[in-house]
Amino acid sequence: MLKRILPLIIGLVLILVAEIGQMVNSLFIREWFYTIVWWGYILSVDGIIYLVRKNSLIINRPRSFLLMLPWSITIWLVFELYNIRLQNWAYANVTPVLIERWLGYALSFATVLPAIFETVTLLEIIFRQWLERIPPLKFTISPKAWRVIFWGGIILLIIPLLLPQYLFPLVWVSFILILEPLIHRQGGSASLTALSVPKGGISLIARGNLRKVIILFAAGLACGILWEFWNWQARTRWIYTIPYFNFGKIFEMPILGYLGFLPFAWECYIMYQFVVLNGYSRPLGEETGINLIKLSPPRKYVIISYIFLIVFMLSMFALMDMVTVRSVLP
Repeated sequence: MLKRILPLIIGLVLILVAEIGQMVNSLFIREWFYTIVWWGYILSVDGIIYLVRKNSLIINRPRSFLLMLPWSITIWLVFELYNIRLQNWAYANVTPVLIERWLGYALSFATVLPAIFETVTLLEIIFRQWLERIPPLKFTISPKAWRVIFWGGIILLIIPLLLPQYLFPLVWVSFILILEPLIHRQGGSASLTALSVPKGGISLIARGNLRKVIILFAAGLACGILWEFWNWQARTRWIYTIPYFNFGKIFEMPILGYLGFLPFAWECYIMYQFVVLNGYSRPLGEETGINLIKLSPPRKYVIISYIFLIVFMLSMFALMDMVTVRSVLP
């Protein structure tokens, strides 16, 4: 029994240690506050989910959880790569010790996908009865419309690089429009399919995914508020340099920026689902919707993909040090 509630206990202890460390002005805790408190949150929520469902990601599928972490880092680093051009945020008060700094990047970015997916599951438990009353929107997305969505996503991915001061928000929806058609073509649980009904009748996918979109938006906003709140408390933090919208700040984030967290959760969900569908990571479980593998690539391709992830991570950490880091601790 203790083994089953251990994540909840450890998570609550981590959050408590982080907050007490802040109050007593511990330099170590303040420097690592964000990372500690987010891992505490993830473990706590997973523990709560297990107590309710007797089934959770970390306790029941630890290998799936661990394999998700390098992809969490990589997916966030895709947005960091765009930020090299967009210059929407920068990091302040990072440690001057390279190994510690890069470890901090990895441990912090590894929390992105688990935070969103655990929050999605928690909100589905809390609002289950309300979600069950949401009907699907009944219209069909034609093959031609899917192609328009895909190429529209490609355009939205490119043009912020050309006009970053004006079009930077488009990055936060572009990957949805690119990957939804690809997942739909592979037969996966594309969220946009939730807004359509096949001619043969309403499938379980179509019946459920509209709810998934709504709960992803809610989870994105919930995580966004926590991201900004805990970043505001931390000594090592990010700061925003957003053109035109840099007003009405709540913590560090301008108020309009919170809208970006809604599609961001959807993007993370669909990006990781694409990875799993193509056989480069393990399914997370039926309740998450990320539970299908359509392709089984040769083992050597999977190994090469993880080598590429490592090279990409290290390259991006070095690039962030040169471009995105604004200041280091004395």
